This record gives sequence, structure tokens and C-alpha cells, in this order.
Amino acid sequence: MGKGLVVVDTLDAELVVENLPVINEGKPKKSKKNSATGVEIRINKDGSKTYYILYRYNKKLTREKVGKDSEGITVAYCKQFRGDRISIKRHGELAPSEIKKAKLRNAISFHSVAQEYLAEIADLPDGKTTKGRYNNHLKDVFASKNLDEITKEDVENFIKMKQKAVSYKTGRPYENKTINDMVNLIHTMMKYGISKYNLNLISPAQGKGKKDRGSLGVVRLTEDNARQRYLDPTEVKLLYKALEEREGKARLTEELKLVVRLGLSTGARLTSLLNIRKKDIKLSDGTVTITDFKNDSTYTSFLNGSTIEMLKSILININPMDCVIGGNIKPKHRSSINKSLQPILDELFNQGLEVDDAQNRVVIHTLRHTFGSLLAINGTPIFTIQKLMNHNSIEMTMRYAKLAPDQGKDAVRGLNI
Repeated sequence: MGKGLVVVDTLDAELVVENLPVINEGKPKKSKKNSATGVEIRINKDGSKTYYILYRYNKKLTREKVGKDSEGITVAYCKQFRGDRISIKRHGELAPSEIKKAKLRNAISFHSVAQEYLAEIADLPDGKTTKGRYNNHLKDVFASKNLDEITKEDVENFIKMKQKAVSYKTGRPYENKTINDMVNLIHTMMKYGISKYNLNLISPAQGKGKKDRGSLGVVRLTEDNARQRYLDPTEVKLLYKALEEREGKARLTEELKLVVRLGLSTGARLTSLLNIRKKDIKLSDGTVTITDFKNDSTYTSFLNGSTIEMLKSILININPMDCVIGGNIKPKHRSSINKSLQPILDELFNQGLEVDDAQNRVVIHTLRHTFGSLLAINGTPIFTIQKLMNHNSIEMTMRYAKLAPDQGKDAVRGLNI
């Protein structure tokens, strides 16, 4: 069979021939212009691809099905698979050199890859959180396994286990989003190891969505993002009062106040708030540049009057690269804020809630939801809210109701919180 496009059955599919030389039994032949191919790709009616390899054994051309693209099969994988198959045909097993290469490729522990990945992201904003997630949730289950030993069933069993577990921090069942974040970390670490060591593996934790119906995909749990709870202006005043009366280290109390002020004034997520530096703030026009780590972008937000007044006394004592919360060049870790602020929110707003009532529970992220909700109540146009919250799509903003025309900058300053 030569190079090019060969139609094998116009009713079923087209056969696309990749330009790879067949390694014949005995001494391999060099690739020539009209040499036969080593990989075939069948394009099916639904647009999916089925991969085959071709090789000669005892002067007989053999075509062998490898799998579909929806299962993660690629040309590179087929080339490696074909090389292994030829070696087995010749020697009855993989040649010693190929066995050594295969061991080097696949005998890599998940734990060693995890440690390398964590070291690489250690200085990123969520580096410490990711390390904690690995040590607290993934390590006991996957650390002893090699990458090639982890299966789709292992990941699915992990999901079932976590659905039955209770968080040691909150005493409540894990939310679906939290479990999905754990599975996504498995996938990220698997991809990191596969890429770094050039492994012929497919991550068993890869997602399975509408466009990926392959047998290897792991369906993520349905996340309920429709938080209904926000703080009304009276509740905001109660929160400020509780912070004023907080006993403990005065510096930490001031940091908690600033987190709440900035959170309600900008609607930024906690990690973004903790990474606001002096250089990002322009008091002259009341703007702040926010780094959105979730969407990997930056955007401009506005500061209301009370937040500007609070920042004036803080900015005068820190350097341009220092974070405004904490006053150091290295951002504070989100856990240091969570463990101090969440008990205050629980005491004020979460008494009597069911342990699994995530929709009505007030958490630090509720500050962001309050920002969007009060803007909507004030009649801010929905596209303005989308811009101010840096939502990727208008669908994410639609939860905040119908809005009347207004200007974003004036709307933020009109919150009076």
C-alpha cells in the first residue's frame, strides 16, 4: 500500500495513510517515496478516528486494530505499539533493550511525580493548598502505585470513597466540587509525569464530557454552583461590628477587616485578594488591578470610598511589590485567613444550618456573591456585572437577575458597604 488517501468504503469511512515506513521481518528497509505505511487512520462517519498498525511477519502483511481517538490513541502511541509488536513477533517477547526502555518508561511512581510537580508549583499562589490536597487526600491512595498501574476503576473508587467521607476540617461531607478538584489534581499530576517522561500512557483521570465519550473518561460529579446566600447591608454591618470587637492579635484583625472590605468592594476571590500589591492600586482614581488565577487573566476593578480610606494608612508603610494584606512580598496563605474568618461567619450566620446545606452557608466566597447580588439589586446592567466580576460568559452572571442601566464605577461606589 502506498502513500496518500485511500477510500476503502465510501459508505463507512475513509482510510487516511500516515507516511510511516513498515519495518519488515529481518533488516528494516529505509523509507522510500512509495514505501508502505505503518499506521492507518480510519475516519468514521461520525468524525471519530480508528487507528490500525501494519507490519510484515513471515512475508505476510498484517493489519491490527489499536483503538479509537476517543480512547486517547494517537499516532505516536501507535508507533510505539507497533515497535513493541514487531519485537514480540521476532523474539517471542520484547527484546531485552526494549524491555529496559519499557521499564524506564512506565516504572515511575505516582508519588515521585507528585513531589516533582509540587516542587515546581511551590511558589504559585495555590502551591501550598495543592500540596495539602495531595498529602491529605491522594497520597495514601496512590503514592505506592506506578503511573501505569493506576486505572480508571481506581479513580472511580476514590470518588466513591470521598463521597462517603467527612472533612476533618469542617466535619461535613465533601462537596462535589471539592471531590472534583481532587480528581483534577490526579489528572494534572498524571499528565505532568506522562509528558515529562514521554510515557505511552493515558491519564485514567481524564474528564469525560459531551465531546469525550471514550471508555477511559471519568465522569465528574455534578457541581451545585447556585449559591443562594448573600449578605444584605444589615448583615454586612454585623460582620464589620464583629471584626471590630474581635479579641486576639490586632494585626490579624486588621488583615481580616481588609479582606472583607476588599472582597465586598471588588468581588475578587480570596487568592486574588491576597495577591493584590501596592503597585496594583491607584488611589487617585480608585482603581485596582486584580489577578484572576482561575481564569488566568487580569482585570480592573474599583474601590469604594470606605475601602480607599482604609488603604491610605496601609499603603504608606509598604513597598510597591508588597501585598497589601500582610504587608510582605510573599502573599499570605489562604488557610491563615480561612481559619480565623470562617468561625466568625459561622457564629453570625450559619447557626442551625444542616451540615450539607452549601447553598445557604456563608463562607468567604459569599463576599464575592454579595458583591454581585447587591450590584444587581442596585440596578447595575448585567454586562457591567460580568465585567466587574471577570466572568468568562454571561451565563455565569445571569444568576444575578434583571438589571437596569447604570455605570459600573458609580455602581460599585454606590454600594456604601
